Amino acid sequence: MAGVFDISVLKREFSGKNSFNRKDLLSFFKKSDPDINKGTFGWRIYHLKQQGLLRAIGRGVYSLSNKVLFHPPDEKELEKIHKQITANYPYLKVCMWNTRWMNDFMVHQSGRFLIIIEVEKDAAESVFYYLRDKGYNNAFLQPDENVMRQYVYQYPETLIVQRLLTKSPLQQLNKMIVPKLEKILVDIFCEQFIFSGFTGELKNIFNTAFEKYDINFSTLLTYAWRRGKKKEIIEFMKANTTIPGNILK
Repeated sequence: MAGVFDISVLKREFSGKNSFNRKDLLSFFKKSDPDINKGTFGWRIYHLKQQGLLRAIGRGVYSLSNKVLFHPPDEKELEKIHKQITANYPYLKVCMWNTRWMNDFMVHQSGRFLIIIEVEKDAAESVFYYLRDKGYNNAFLQPDENVMRQYVYQYPETLIVQRLLTKSPLQQLNKMIVPKLEKILVDIFCEQFIFSGFTGELKNIFNTAFEKYDINFSTLLTYAWRRGKKKEIIEFMKANTTIPGNILK
């Protein structure tokens, strides 16, 4: 049972480490219980995770850090657009976010912002024309690099309508669906022609995200794999960030 070891000792053992794995935990438990079996070991990990004392940040990799989950700020403009879309498409999954959220992650603040609106692929064109009909002349449908360069950044804030990839990491914000931080990090890495304002800040964004927030790297890398960029994003993080390499598997 979990009560046979002192949790304060566990904290002293691992609190100074950014990450540790199952082998490290097993060695720790064996100090007080040399005969611990596989079932008891697994139960202890589960129990500690349920208590919020142990966080899985990768496959078989954990942390005792007191980092918090990323919860984006309320956005009145997002809520307004979201209500308009869902009123016309009540059964459509809509994921939205504002690149304004990334200013807290960057050294050089951006003055122009994108509202990203992701919907199921068959509805993207319909939603785009609906927004145009509602007077959003700053709305664009899956713009390519040329459109981004010539038209998009002429507005202080632009709406980008895109297709939502299935099994994307999402969360609830009030009545809206918004991306988890893992999805945002992968998206801005994969679509640098859209998020060109972040290109020079990618290192700062990833480092700040890791320092401040609880990131599940298993979720991040699975999503990167679905986007066909797992190898590239691992190489980028290893070369440019303080994220421990043992997490990036």
